[in-house]
Amino acid sequence: MAIETFKRYEEKYLLTNEQYDGMRNKIDTYMSYDAYCRNGSTYSIYNIYFDDENNSVIQHSVSKPYFKDKLRIRSYKELPAEDDFIFLELKKKIGGIVTKRRTELRVSDCRRYINTGEYPQEAETDYRMNQVLREIDYFNQLYNTKPTTYLSYDRLAYFANDDKEFRLTFDTNIVSRRDNLQIELGSYGEKLLPDGIYLMEIKINGSMPIWCSRVLSELEIFPKGFSKYGHDYKKHMSENYKNYIMEVV
Repeated sequence: MAIETFKRYEEKYLLTNEQYDGMRNKIDTYMSYDAYCRNGSTYSIYNIYFDDENNSVIQHSVSKPYFKDKLRIRSYKELPAEDDFIFLELKKKIGGIVTKRRTELRVSDCRRYINTGEYPQEAETDYRMNQVLREIDYFNQLYNTKPTTYLSYDRLAYFANDDKEFRLTFDTNIVSRRDNLQIELGSYGEKLLPDGIYLMEIKINGSMPIWCSRVLSELEIFPKGFSKYGHDYKKHMSENYKNYIMEVV
């Protein structure tokens, strides 16, 4: 069973078509495609986020606190089978530094853990898996979470030729839904961004390379705080508010 820990800074940007094309043209000299981007094609990521019935986790997150965390399932298959492996991941952000703790579980084991709290059999001998699940237990005790949001998107990913820890990604076709929240049901829902808008993320452990800062400046690309889950929540609440006003009037 795999367990991974990440620690890095993440900066997000919303790009127009022109900025996207310009960025891709300019980074080709310095970066290469991620191994998952075969022949320069995108790959897809499928997630389910957890929250309590009052949306306490995402409400706290969108208030831009010094510390925030969230729990999600992540799959790299759109329709994972019962014996396929998916990730159960706890992501934290402290003062701008992002850490991730995740463990790999079979779909059936992950469902059982979420529904009953029962650990997979492997956790009895896998100390690191057990440790991550205990951290998730604590998170769930604080918030009494349940699946609330499905999010999927297509990703084009790069890493720097001289620094494999420096990564840059473009996300498109971001869709979400708040019903039928099983990872096995596939990707469908409403788009979060208009056509022609791209979400770019820069992920780095240290300082940004000078060439990248120069390219961002040339293309007039500036940081934009954007959370897929947070944007979905704001959209959901806005729609609920509009419906409420219509009913009252």
